Amino acid sequence: NTAYRFRGNSRNQQGITNSSTSWVTKYTLSVEPGLIKVTTSTYATWIRMVSIDENSNSEDTEYAIEISSRPDFAEKKYVNIDGELSGSEVWGTLKIGAANYLSLALNVKGLAANTIYYVRGKSRNGDGVESGYGTVSSVATLATEPEITSIEPKAGSERSALVVKYNGNGSGYSIEYSTTAPPYEVWQ
Repeated sequence: NTAYRFRGNSRNQQGITNSSTSWVTKYTLSVEPGLIKVTTSTYATWIRMVSIDENSNSEDTEYAIEISSRPDFAEKKYVNIDGELSGSEVWGTLKIGAANYLSLALNVKGLAANTIYYVRGKSRNGDGVESGYGTVSSVATLATEPEITSIEPKAGSERSALVVKYNGNGSGYSIEYSTTAPPYEVWQ
């Protein structure tokens, strides 16, 4: 994505030049971006985009970031410069201070909890010619906190036993308990 400027002029048979043509600018192609590094966020419906491998593109190169919960990207959205999801392509540069600056510490919001998301990007040069998609990365959002709906003594139990019921979307759960009141609780 490097700009080159050209202009020409001509000479007649006696070597006299006329005035030059207007400058014409043409860009070399941009390279597809490398890996977009993503991590789990502290919120169940967010992920954090940490870095984009620019893959030797110039700082003026624009990128579109695609995200999907399907590895084949059959259903996809695009990430805008504020971390919001859009149904259409949104282009931004990594150039600090640009109006359409894609932060390298961008929280991507509006996702489903406990879901694996796949992320990839493509670039385009100054003439608007797009590259192919780069390497796909993936990360899972956090599960939501479980909601304890009831704690009851276990019916028919000869010992002290409790049944804990809860709702949540986690793939697994653990329960901690204490027999002493705060602030002296000892979690087990």
